[in-house]
Amino acid sequence: MALARLMSGFKPSRRPDPVPNPPSPARGNPPAAVQLSWNIHAACNYDCPYCWFHGHWDDFSGGNVYLPPGEWAGHWDRFNDRCGGAEIYIAGGEPFVYPGFEQIVARLSKRNVVFVITNLAWAPASVIGKLDPAKVAFSASFHHQAAGSADAFAEKVASLRRAGFHAGASIVAYPPFLRQLPDWVDAFMARGIYPVVQPFRGEWRGRAYPAAYSRQGRRLVEWLARGEFVGKYGPLAWRAAGGGRTDTERKTDDFAREYQLAPRVTRGALCNAGRSYGRLQFNGDMIRCSQGGYVGKFFDRDFNMGAGAQACPFRFCECGNEVVYVKGGPLGPG
Repeated sequence: MALARLMSGFKPSRRPDPVPNPPSPARGNPPAAVQLSWNIHAACNYDCPYCWFHGHWDDFSGGNVYLPPGEWAGHWDRFNDRCGGAEIYIAGGEPFVYPGFEQIVARLSKRNVVFVITNLAWAPASVIGKLDPAKVAFSASFHHQAAGSADAFAEKVASLRRAGFHAGASIVAYPPFLRQLPDWVDAFMARGIYPVVQPFRGEWRGRAYPAAYSRQGRRLVEWLARGEFVGKYGPLAWRAAGGGRTDTERKTDDFAREYQLAPRVTRGALCNAGRSYGRLQFNGDMIRCSQGGYVGKFFDRDFNMGAGAQACPFRFCECGNEVVYVKGGPLGPG
């Protein structure tokens, strides 16, 4: 009943001071033919217990490839010459601990739109005036055990917005955090930041999630993930929270969220992964998706994306951000 009361008794507790979200750079640039997830390296200044890499950093870090910004620029120029401009979502580990990362993004964003997924452990002032808000955006993951105050973290996201960057936030609904989630959400909403609440996928205390959420826990995650609390806020806050995204971004976000809450079988369905989407790994391999499927070596001079959609070989798509490329999804085959 305690979790149910968090929903029924929820009301804003902070003074609203919303900061509007500038438009996504996807809105002001030509449509990209290819979208890529780039796991730039398996290294991070945090070690969150719900991270895919937790307990396995050493197993992967030996495959990290560290190249200077100029060398990366050459590889990306060759890719762009062949495939055109791309939307590139850079994650890790933590991208900002990769040597020369700001210079890599500055060069990469000349021909591509770049979205950086980061723990925002760095000062926003370090990118202001160095990266172009018309080409670069940020998605900041709030990790309470390392970052501390949700209010201070929300202010850092707001600082990026005030500098012209499209910036959002996300929180993982890790089971031990469920009772704290509504308060954290309120900290973000007070600044006009709608935090994407992601169901935890993994094992906790010997049980597999998200299936292992209690009935009330699952309802709380759904309530937060679907934004059912937004009506508690005034129009300035929810307009700031909902602004800046393209229609396609809204559709993909909604589709991914609902799939994570209620996965469906994808085996046999045609998927654009490997053709209009790929995942560049820290060792230079391009794979179709997070579950595998080799496309080629990105560093090879003749590298190219695949020519057609392929049937998904997996019972379930393990990544909500990739299921949108399966037939029936907003970016899937027609």
